[in-house]
Amino acid sequence: MARIIIISLLLAAAVADDQRLRGAQTAGSFSMAHRSGGRHASFGITPNYDDGALITCEDNEGKCIGPDGVIEEGELKCNTVSAPFLVAAPDNDGLKCGPKDGPNNRTFKFTNTTDDGIYFNVDVCKAACAEDPDCVAMSLGFGSPKDKGPDYYWCVGCSEELDEAEVQTVAAYAKAPYFCGGEAVEAGTPCDYTFCPGSPVIIDDPGKNNTKCGKPKNLLRSFKISGNCPGGDPQCVTDEEIADGEEKCKAACLNDETCVAVSQGVHDSTAYCIGCQVPLWFDFEGATAYKKVQTTDL
Repeated sequence: MARIIIISLLLAAAVADDQRLRGAQTAGSFSMAHRSGGRHASFGITPNYDDGALITCEDNEGKCIGPDGVIEEGELKCNTVSAPFLVAAPDNDGLKCGPKDGPNNRTFKFTNTTDDGIYFNVDVCKAACAEDPDCVAMSLGFGSPKDKGPDYYWCVGCSEELDEAEVQTVAAYAKAPYFCGGEAVEAGTPCDYTFCPGSPVIIDDPGKNNTKCGKPKNLLRSFKISGNCPGGDPQCVTDEEIADGEEKCKAACLNDETCVAVSQGVHDSTAYCIGCQVPLWFDFEGATAYKKVQTTDL
C-alpha cells in the first residue's frame, strides 16, 4: 500500500506538470521572453465526454475516473497522460546530451537573451521537449567553461539518454512513460480513464536542507523575499513577515506556479525566502528546504 501511495504521488506530480506544460504549449511560441507579471496563467483539466454524463473532476480531486464515470480507488488505474510530460531525473544531474561539436543526439537548445529579463523560463524548455516526439530527455543549467560567462542559461533536449558529463547542469529531466488502466501503453493509445489532480502542498525536504536556488540574481529563481533587500537585486522584494514566517514563505511558493521548491533561513541577521523553478542545488549553510508535491487519495 505504501508503495502504491508513493507511486501515486509521483505520478500525480507529473500530471500537474503535464497540465502546466500543455498550458505553456497552448500559450504560443517558445519565446524565452519574461513571463507576464512573473507568473503563468492557470490551466485546469479538460473534461472528457462519452455517451452518458459529463465526466468531471469536481469533488473528485485526487481520484481516478474510469469508463462510464466509475470512481476507481485503491489501485493505480488511471491514464495520467493526454500529452507527453517530463519528470525530474536527479540521477542524471551533472549530465548533458553529447558534446557541443559533432554527433550529439540533440533535438534543440535554448539560451537566454537580454530580452528575457530577470527569469529564465524553465516551463518553456519542458514544453519544447514534451511536444517533440524525438526528445526523451533534457538537461538545464547555466554558465559556460569558455567565454559565455555565469549569466549564460541554457536547456538542451536529447533523443537519447543523457550521456556527457557537464558540471554546469543543475537539473535533468526525462519524458515519462504512458499509462492506461495501470498498465504501460504506447504513445497515442486511446484511454477511457481520467485522472483528477489533487491540490499541491508544500512539504519538508530534509535531504535538501542547507541548499538554495543559486546565488543572488540567478535566473532559475521564482522569487526572493527578504527582510532587507540589497541594492542591485531586481528579483528581491522586501517583506519581513513573509521572509521570516515559515507558513507564509511556503504559501509564497504554493501560490507561484513556477515554484517547485523553496528555501528559508536567516543570513547575516536578515531573513530570506527564495523560491526556485528547479530542485534546490546550491550549497548554503543554514537554509531549510521545502518542496511542492501533489496530494492524491489513490
